[in-house]
Amino acid sequence: MKSLQKVAEIYLELGKGEMARAYIEKALAQAPHKPSLHVIKGFILLSLGNAEAAFTAANEADKSPSGKLGAAYLRAEGWRLVHDYDQAIQYFEQVANMDKQHYPALLSRLELYYLTGNTVKLKEILGKWQQMVAKEDPATLLDRYDRRWNIAGPERMRTIKRILNTSLTQGPAHKSATH
Repeated sequence: MKSLQKVAEIYLELGKGEMARAYIEKALAQAPHKPSLHVIKGFILLSLGNAEAAFTAANEADKSPSGKLGAAYLRAEGWRLVHDYDQAIQYFEQVANMDKQHYPALLSRLELYYLTGNTVKLKEILGKWQQMVAKEDPATLLDRYDRRWNIAGPERMRTIKRILNTSLTQGPAHKSATH
């Protein structure tokens, strides 16, 4: 089962969603109550554009205490996929409350606060990012995020890098400070 899960994850990282789906289904047939498998299935479904089915996978993962973090992150990404940024932010905040060092949730919130024009929260997240990268190489974190967590494609990474480059050198002054 562990090898089936790993193969599914590799196919997901390679952008081969249907192949990943086939392997995760085989893994789930062997361990239907393992929350991490439902989370991976949800990410595969999101990569295929099926947010509704991904929410169902999140509900399955959420049945176990060990699946709560993954289920919340999965829901956040699902809401982001369907462009309900307020719901997405709520779930990314939930993830951040469960794991203060969850850099994918931090980067996702950074992007969403930028897109929604919330400069107060954007500045807060930028401060947290600066604290995080003081302990770890930012390029390594961004590369890991892009390979492992970025299901939205290259435009999302360009946006995040643009926000970081602009905001850390000039500050996010181009947005209204009233949000």
